[in-house]
Amino acid sequence: MRNSRFTRVARQHLRARTVGVVVCVLAIMLASCSSSSQASSSGKPPRFITVGTLYASVGQFSGSSLAQFAGLHFWVNTVNAQGGVYVKAYHKKIRVKIVAYDDQSQTSLASQEYTKLITQDRVNVAISDFGSVLTSVGVPVAQENGALLFDPTATTPSFFTESIFGNGNPDLVLTSLPSSAIWPMPLAQLLISKGIKKVAIIQSANDFDAAQATTVENILSSAGIVPVFNKTIQTTDTSFSSIIPLIQGANPDAVLEFGYASQDAAFLAALASSNYHPKFAFTVFPGGDVTSFAKAVPQSGFAWSYTYVEPPYLVENQVNYGMTTNQFISAFQAENPGADVNLATVAGYQVGLIVQATLQNSPSLSPISMRITAQKLSGHIQTLEGTFAISANGSQVGLYQPIGQFVPNGQGGVTLQTVYPPKYASASSVYPAPNSTQSSAG
Repeated sequence: MRNSRFTRVARQHLRARTVGVVVCVLAIMLASCSSSSQASSSGKPPRFITVGTLYASVGQFSGSSLAQFAGLHFWVNTVNAQGGVYVKAYHKKIRVKIVAYDDQSQTSLASQEYTKLITQDRVNVAISDFGSVLTSVGVPVAQENGALLFDPTATTPSFFTESIFGNGNPDLVLTSLPSSAIWPMPLAQLLISKGIKKVAIIQSANDFDAAQATTVENILSSAGIVPVFNKTIQTTDTSFSSIIPLIQGANPDAVLEFGYASQDAAFLAALASSNYHPKFAFTVFPGGDVTSFAKAVPQSGFAWSYTYVEPPYLVENQVNYGMTTNQFISAFQAENPGADVNLATVAGYQVGLIVQATLQNSPSLSPISMRITAQKLSGHIQTLEGTFAISANGSQVGLYQPIGQFVPNGQGGVTLQTVYPPKYASASSVYPAPNSTQSSAG
C-alpha cells in the first residue's frame, strides 16, 4: 500500500482539472482557433484521411522508432481492411494513408519534416516520432501552427505545461505512457521499503531522464535519503567503463541508471563484464523490450536487475476498444512474421486507436475539435495499454508502470517478474541480489 509521501507526490503530478471544465474552456476557445494548418472537414469528403508522422531508419533511436512505426502501420492496415476508419465529420468510413519522412534520429531534420507535414502536406492527423528527443522539435512546430500533435511515447513533463490554456493552440495528446515525472514513484517507494539508504544515480542529459531522476531524489529526500553518487552524462554516451569504478567506490546499496535504450544496454553489459554487481541495479527500458535486450546483454548483466514493466509484458486482456494484448501479438506477428512485439510496437498501435476513437466522435477534423473530443474520451477507453485518461494539458495519467525484476530461469536466460507494488506483484523481490559482489560495510 502506498504511504502518505507517495500519495502526496502522486497528487502533485497527477492533479488534473475535471473534464467538464476542460471541455467548457476548449469550447469557448473554438471560435478563436477555427483556422489551422491541419485540414478541417467541409464540403466533399477526402479520398483518404492522411496521417503524418516521422520515423528514424538509422541512429540512436532507430530501433524503437521503427517498432513504433510498424505498430502504426499495423493499425492502418487493420482499419483499411475494414473499409477505413469511420469519420463522424463526414458520416462515412474513409481509408487511411500514411505520409511519413525519415528523420534519421536527427532533431534538426525532424524539425524541418514536422513543418513540412503540418504546413505543406497539411495532414489531417499529425503523430510524433518515438520519444522525447525526436518529439521535442515537433512541439513548437505544432504550437506555432495551431496544430494538434498526437504523441505516442514522448513523456517529458515540460511538453504539457504550456497547453491550450496557456497559449491558445491545441497542443498535445499523449496516448500511451504517462509523464516521465511519475514513472519512478513506485521505484522510489520500493527502495524505501527495502530499507535502502545509499543510492547512486546516473542520469542522461535530457528532460525525459532528468524528470525521473528528480522525482526519485525528491521522494528519497522526504525519507532522509541523499544520493551518495549522482552523475549526468550526455544522451549519446554509451561508455560506462570509467563510471563503474567510481560507483563501486561510493559503495551504494542501489544503482539507478536513467538513460535511453542504447545506454541501458551498454550499462548492463558493462556490469556483466566488470567484477562489480550491485545489490540493486535499475535501468529504464528493458521491461518494454525484453527480447532485444536479451540479445544485446549477457545474462549476467540482466540477472536480478530491476526495470519498469511495460506492455506487452504488462498484459491487458480486459478492453473495451481495440485488441487485447494477446490478440494484438498474434495478429501483428501474423502480419509481420518473425517480428518482435515490444513497448514501441504497442505504442504505435495505441496511438492509432486513440486517433480512430477521436475521428469516430469528433464533429470536425479541426485540431481544436479533435482536442475537445480526445478530452471527452478520457477515462472511457480501456485498451491493451490500460485506461486512456489525460489531464487538462493532454498528459497521460491513466496508465501505471510497476517495477519488475529479472530472475534467472535456469536455462541461460531470465524471466521478468512484477515485484512492486503488491497490487501488481506476481512475485516478491529478491534483495540483495544473490550475485552481488558489494561489500556490506558502510
